[in-house]
Amino acid sequence: MSAMFVKYLMRLKKVVFFLVLCLVAAVVLKWGVVAGYTIPTSSMEPTLKGDRLHGDKVAVFKLHYSFFEPSRYDLVVFFRPGEFSVSPGIMERSGGMNFVKRLVGFPGETILVRNGDLYLGEAPSAPDRKPLPVVRSMLVPVYRARFNSAFFDDWQQRGPGSFEVGNNGLVCDSLIESGTGTVEGESHLIFKPVRGAIYDDYNSGNSGRLPGRNRVQDLALCLDIEFESGDGAVSGRFSKGSDEFEFTLRSEKAGGGGVVAQRFGRKNSYPVPEQAFPGFEPGKRYSIEFMDIDQRILLFVDGEVMAKFTYENDPTVAVGERFSIPGICVRNARVLFKRIDISRDIYYTNDLGTHAVGKAHEIAEGHYFFLGDNSPESEDSRSFGDISREDFVGKPFMIFYPFARFRFF
Repeated sequence: MSAMFVKYLMRLKKVVFFLVLCLVAAVVLKWGVVAGYTIPTSSMEPTLKGDRLHGDKVAVFKLHYSFFEPSRYDLVVFFRPGEFSVSPGIMERSGGMNFVKRLVGFPGETILVRNGDLYLGEAPSAPDRKPLPVVRSMLVPVYRARFNSAFFDDWQQRGPGSFEVGNNGLVCDSLIESGTGTVEGESHLIFKPVRGAIYDDYNSGNSGRLPGRNRVQDLALCLDIEFESGDGAVSGRFSKGSDEFEFTLRSEKAGGGGVVAQRFGRKNSYPVPEQAFPGFEPGKRYSIEFMDIDQRILLFVDGEVMAKFTYENDPTVAVGERFSIPGICVRNARVLFKRIDISRDIYYTNDLGTHAVGKAHEIAEGHYFFLGDNSPESEDSRSFGDISREDFVGKPFMIFYPFARFRFF
């Protein structure tokens, strides 16, 4: 068999596969199993980008809830009957429209939106703690470091060490030379939000990015670092009101391991064992995630959980003081920061609608409660109430256009 003939068969195989795929897609669409929808508004950003003409195109499996039970935080397309002067969704049939929202409440549950979080039950002491994949999918970018001369406009420096920005990132050197040699030092960076705190800024259709009214306490700090030299440690912290949460991870020379501490308040301390984290090795790149979301602290190194614990807010601290300011510290080491990202959790506002805001709401039997991710711009169950299971259209499972945003849910 000649090489040319083999090449011809391979091309024919690709053509046949493509034709079969098109045939299957045509049959699926004709039977109404899968439908495509354009996201028309900004109510689900950043999860789904909305625009009447150029919003995300999502594929929806219309039979999903015929085979599977709904799960909390599912993205769901549902039909809402009625007449609307401004379309918040795509027309499915006369006298109603489709909405895409996130399912947060089940039949018979008591639900309350308070201080940006979702509370379930009659007298909850803590917000509902979202599963980690949901947390990650809902993070809203706040800050992405650009390593140039403008970097220090965003950060306050403390301590005797040096900071230098370059093409490779930010170098922090806290190895201090004295007359008798190198001594231990600490170098600190503290984030400086433009308005003094991180707010729930949001997207508003053609108006672009608008300033939010609520200060946010639920943040994630992500660092990519290379530990260049020294026998010290790297720390990250969230200073919030009268409390502070901090992680410290030590170098290999310092024995590895570390600790996650609640510095004030209850003054809890959670060790990171040496066997879980052997320590920073010189020249090796590490990815660190530190999260304070839903009154739960999480620390990851290269995707592995180093620490996880929950806490309750101090009732003596006013709500307005519960906002976070991130910080970074390098002790007795020279470290290269390749990435510094700050993100925040979804902040559910309580000034739109009357259901589950201000007072608890009991969901009717056979009905569900929905919220939009871009809360200040979302018409959802806070305003129009519960949605019947009979009005579920299906579950989005893919963004198929624009291609740059292609992904599965």
